[in-house]
Amino acid sequence: MNIPDTTTHAAQPTTLWGHVVQITPIVMTVLATALAGISSSEMTQSMYYRSLAGQHQAKAGDQWSFYQSKRLRETSLAGTVTLLRSLTHVDRPTPDRLADALRSLSQHWALIAESKNSNGDYSKSPPAQLAQWLTSAQKNGTLQFLAGQSLPFETSKPLPDGVEFDDLRTALALMPKQRTEAELAHLVRAVTPERVEEVTATVEHNSVEFSAACEPTNSAIGQLRGFLTSLPRSADAGTTAGADKLSSEIEVAALDYDARRCRRESQYNRTVAQLYELQVARSGVESDIHRERSRKFFYSMLFAQAGVTIASLALARANHSLFWILAAIAGLTALGISATTFFLLR
Repeated sequence: MNIPDTTTHAAQPTTLWGHVVQITPIVMTVLATALAGISSSEMTQSMYYRSLAGQHQAKAGDQWSFYQSKRLRETSLAGTVTLLRSLTHVDRPTPDRLADALRSLSQHWALIAESKNSNGDYSKSPPAQLAQWLTSAQKNGTLQFLAGQSLPFETSKPLPDGVEFDDLRTALALMPKQRTEAELAHLVRAVTPERVEEVTATVEHNSVEFSAACEPTNSAIGQLRGFLTSLPRSADAGTTAGADKLSSEIEVAALDYDARRCRRESQYNRTVAQLYELQVARSGVESDIHRERSRKFFYSMLFAQAGVTIASLALARANHSLFWILAAIAGLTALGISATTFFLLR
């Protein structure tokens, strides 16, 4: 009895190269998917840094607006002080000279207030309040601030120092100058965001502390101006002229203090604005870098997808599959639609 030979039709064992050919489309598909995800992530990072640059630009604009307004106020006050000093021949005062002027005004107008006050309650009169204000001002240093010797806040938190901040100092010094895009990118890339944020926080802290330290002096000067406008007037023209000259000297000192205070505040605003501008430039550079990386990863994904298509078509062609023809038609259709979209719909 003859037994049919079935071994002639048995499947041939697949070689190592055959396994490689079969898994190539799968590996290329996984690689293309990974590259697409990385490209999308890089584009998201680019959009994030571009949005961050917009936020920093808005903050920088606010700081530049504050700087401009305070500089204008400081210039106006300084011009007024110069004009008044030239018209009234008032020199820069000293704390002792201011104290003597206020004491003279208080004593002179106290006599007038006593003569006009029928109920004898002198403790609440403007001259008496001015005398009390002078006593308090000598203790808290308001007269020194009015005399132009200092400002209320002189113990600013020091800016970070060290070799790691050299790049930041260099960038701040070169930022106002005209730079090319390549030079600017190289300049700001050397500065880390952590250093910029640390210095920005220090300057903003000093600005807030300075404003808070000036509040008591500002309030005291406001009270002083109120006293000077509410003091009783004498019928003697000569006495009134002398008192007005003393009042003018005190008012000039107050205006000079306001000018110096605005100058210090504008310096803080300018520094913070420059730091935000540096962050704007750095965020812009980071956004461009991530956008370029996204573009290159996207092209890599396209090449990987092309590899998947070629490998799949090769397998289908080797197996004489009808799907090879369908895949080729679908691929050519996709290429035609893509070319039409790219070249015509611009």
